[in-house]
Amino acid sequence: MKDKILQVLKNIDYLSDVSFTSETLYNNKLYKLILNSKMTYKEIQITIKICIPKDWDRNLIDIYVVNYAEIPYIPHIEEKRENMLVSIRGNTY
Repeated sequence: MKDKILQVLKNIDYLSDVSFTSETLYNNKLYKLILNSKMTYKEIQITIKICIPKDWDRNLIDIYVVNYAEIPYIPHIEEKRENMLVSIRGNTY
């Protein structure tokens, strides 16, 4: 499973430095797997944690912006730095 996840994420152009951590706890939540990564958007470097829940077959992953204080403006992020909502074709997800 880990190899397949790494393979998929490393093929995404705007992600770099993708790696698993030994952590299973982040933001007071337990996860099956946690990955560190960097995302580049318009020359802004965003450090993220990709957290895969134990029941990943029924629940979505959590993506946290670690360096949120360094980024001038990020819409749709709640105070715990999760739930990035992205507008696609007029719909918000």
